[in-house]
Amino acid sequence: MSHSSKEFIWHDGNIRSLSYSIDKGGVRLEILGEFYSHTGSAVRDTYTIECDGVTRFSNLIDFDEVVDNLHAGSISNGYVNGSTLRLYLIEGMIEIDANKIQISKY
Repeated sequence: MSHSSKEFIWHDGNIRSLSYSIDKGGVRLEILGEFYSHTGSAVRDTYTIECDGVTRFSNLIDFDEVVDNLHAGSISNGYVNGSTLRLYLIEGMIEIDANKIQISKY
């Protein structure tokens, strides 16, 4: 199931893992995270954010802050604009440029 990034609830989400692979076919990056599926939800659901054809990846993360904020959520905001994904963390940011960005419930 694919989700529109415009209606996706980034706020108070958590990143559980981030991995990437590189081969002759290009670069692929995957984020496994927990996000609220709707406003008012009391429980976060697991989602994957798959980025194929990654051309640029930049991140700065204060992991102590991320761990300290797991209960409240370590993502303050995020969005997909065209081919760019930006996640704003409590103390940090992740930015990915990719040919394809897909958000799916796990």
